[in-house]
Amino acid sequence: MTDRFELKPEHVELLRHAYIRWWDCETGAPAVDCKRPYGSSYVPGDVWEIIHGEPAQHELDDDQDEAMRVLHAETETALQVILASGSFEPGVYETSQPYGPPSWRRVSGNAPEPADAGQPDGGHMQPVVVHDTDRGCKVRFTGRKLLDGHGEMTAYLTRKLKIAIHDGDGALTVYETFDDFANDTDHDDAFVAAVAAALGRPHVVDLDI
Repeated sequence: MTDRFELKPEHVELLRHAYIRWWDCETGAPAVDCKRPYGSSYVPGDVWEIIHGEPAQHELDDDQDEAMRVLHAETETALQVILASGSFEPGVYETSQPYGPPSWRRVSGNAPEPADAGQPDGGHMQPVVVHDTDRGCKVRFTGRKLLDGHGEMTAYLTRKLKIAIHDGDGALTVYETFDDFANDTDHDDAFVAAVAAALGRPHVVDLDI
């Protein structure tokens, strides 16, 4: 049996902000503070601030609150992956030993890297509103603009690390992973390479020659 886990940039960032203390039980051991893992007792709010770089400007709704709690819960496996592999690099990791000593290893890099401060919107997640011709209405999501001005295409990285493309016809297409986006033949190699560069990740085109 093989277990898989996608280590995301959010997991790494949360663990970097974790409050470590000594758990004085039996012989004792280092542990993350279970009441205030990131500084306060309102964990979803702390998670939001760490991921977005600023406190929430409004009270988190139920979906946002749940999404933050899920990310926090996933840090259990994320920490195991990081310690076992000795790597903070986002991607998909596998282990064939779900019980006993872990042996996680990175098998692919499907998780997009976060945009940096050099990106068009300064690298910060913020509300995005676009008109989607497929849905026939305006849609809103939280993300950061990666690329603008490639023809009439605009690329975004959403808060859930999906790639969203708003094309010249006004249609919004969302891809679960960068690889899904890169494998869509509707996009030329130059556009895919430009988005990859904005994500800070290498992109190589395979030629059958």
